[in-house]
Amino acid sequence: MKINNNKIATVIMLSLACMSTSCEAHDNATIITETTRATEPKSVVYFDTLNPEKDAINFINFLREADDPGRFQLECDKKKIAKSCYYYASYTDLIEEDYNQAYDYYKKAYALGLKQTGFFIAKFQVFNPKLFDDDQRLTIDEKLDYLKQASDAGSPDATRLLMLIYRKPEYNRLDYDQAEYYNKLAIKKNVKYARFTLAFLYTHHLKDKSKIGESIKLYKEDLLVEKNWQSSLALSNIYLNPEEFGSELNYTKALAYAYITRDLRKDLVNDPANEIFDNIEDDAIELLPRSLTPEQMQQAKALYLQIMTQMNHE
Repeated sequence: MKINNNKIATVIMLSLACMSTSCEAHDNATIITETTRATEPKSVVYFDTLNPEKDAINFINFLREADDPGRFQLECDKKKIAKSCYYYASYTDLIEEDYNQAYDYYKKAYALGLKQTGFFIAKFQVFNPKLFDDDQRLTIDEKLDYLKQASDAGSPDATRLLMLIYRKPEYNRLDYDQAEYYNKLAIKKNVKYARFTLAFLYTHHLKDKSKIGESIKLYKEDLLVEKNWQSSLALSNIYLNPEEFGSELNYTKALAYAYITRDLRKDLVNDPANEIFDNIEDDAIELLPRSLTPEQMQQAKALYLQIMTQMNHE
């Protein structure tokens, strides 16, 4: 039995594209903060790591409730305080949606030493090119330099964007070695779905059968940590197609992961990847039992329950 891998590759690439299209939504909200007083956020906040929501919401509320946002601008322009430049850039970006003003103040924060803001500079250049005249647009090498400095300064968002640029041809810097390097770094920085994207790099971009053991491990970790149905679907497909992936043929495992995919997807709404797959796991759930013994069916259901229990305890 063979699941349509072109369909799977399409939806996974859509997910990677969402790392750019959702950059419009998520990256605009990506936050780096420094403490200036007790009422301000106390920690660095990022939107593309695993659990940033509480700190991110606190920071946005802080910006919305600022008595005098203009003081950040004055402290930036008059006193050259980098964090105030960043706060004012964030205010004009997230609250006022004045992206030209935000870009200028992210650049001021960067020039004053807050290198994490190099991510925002590159992000605007990559995803909002219409903001800039021809003489204002950065080359791809200049964008990469901002991102690398931001990544070195601790920005997981910059690391994620680097791994995206190096793996997608449209950015004219296709380099799978660099994509792998920054993807591994993204895992260390707890970037969302970084394990999944590295496994996908091995199985679909590089098509490296020698890494199938590592790919399976990454998909399994992603499934447990992030409850990502795309990883369970990928695992089901791997066990159904040993010639393509260099894996073992195992209908029992394929069925167990198909069950998991169905469970994880059933409550999803407004997920474009979910719509493109069109419940493809149902094909495996319908057809595989015809090829399994009653004992193998019991093993599949036991494995399914075991993994679901592990996921619920993570």
